[in-house]
Amino acid sequence: MFDAFTRPASGEAWTHIADVSDFLAVRSEPSARRGRQVLRLLPGASMTLSDCGDPTTVGSTAGRWCRATVPVYLGWVFGAFLSEVDA
Repeated sequence: MFDAFTRPASGEAWTHIADVSDFLAVRSEPSARRGRQVLRLLPGASMTLSDCGDPTTVGSTAGRWCRATVPVYLGWVFGAFLSEVDA
């Protein structure tokens, strides 16, 4: 499971975990306040992460903002809601 202390290697495959939210917002920049929501991913959606930033919090949840590549878009996701895909 992704946490605030884990920095995934660039290019690792991750997935949105279902028990946290009904969707994962992909944002135009790494900020819940400034980043415009550009896409919603359903639980189980896969993505490749890169450029993960330093630990931060969104509300009371700790994690890192990471650039996410999904089949239709390149944007930013908050890693606290992700789990690594088993190889």
